[in-house]
Amino acid sequence: MRADSDHLVAALSHDIRTPLTKLTGYLEILIHKKNLTDTEYEAYLIKAADKARQLKVLTDELFHKFVVNRNSETNCFQELVDCGQFLNQLLYEECSELEEDGFLVGQLPMFGSECFCRLHIEDIRRAFDNIFSNLRKYADPQVPIIITIADEQEQISVTIENHKRKCPADAASHKIGLMTVKTLVERNGGSVDIEQNATFFSIRLLLPKMKHLRLGKNMQILDM
Repeated sequence: MRADSDHLVAALSHDIRTPLTKLTGYLEILIHKKNLTDTEYEAYLIKAADKARQLKVLTDELFHKFVVNRNSETNCFQELVDCGQFLNQLLYEECSELEEDGFLVGQLPMFGSECFCRLHIEDIRRAFDNIFSNLRKYADPQVPIIITIADEQEQISVTIENHKRKCPADAASHKIGLMTVKTLVERNGGSVDIEQNATFFSIRLLLPKMKHLRLGKNMQILDM
């Protein structure tokens, strides 16, 4: 049990660093760049507020795990969401920030509508935050990062591929980020496949879809 607790502390601490770094960067821009337009200023302010909200969620979870519910298992609340729409927005935000940091991203594909999954939203956000944090550390900024998607009958998938830079920004990685991604996706009923060699890295996330039937203008979701 001690090992599980130590891993959870390490994973949450690792995840807190990503939105904290972004929040600090946005605040630095707001403080020092005096020539921002009102639209740009508001956009960075909204981004900073969003990262602050993510930090609150993570610190609340840390508090809940180790103070409020130390001796019992925490249930992961999941909600029915249009996963296609959610992933479209999430990938757009992550890729936009990646491009702002000087990375190249291939054309971003888009999921269609009415692609429903039952998910814990913050779990999936954390998973993608970890993936894109790793891209900033290890991806070659001169080679486009490629994202592909698939909407199959029983599951949807997102695959992210990149070439590794010759001199990683953090060679002493303990792979906590990838272990966290796997844990978060699996507790939402999905799976993670990773392929890599000395120069190439690929990660594929699969999430189970909800079965549904169309009844005229209404749609019945079958939780099967």
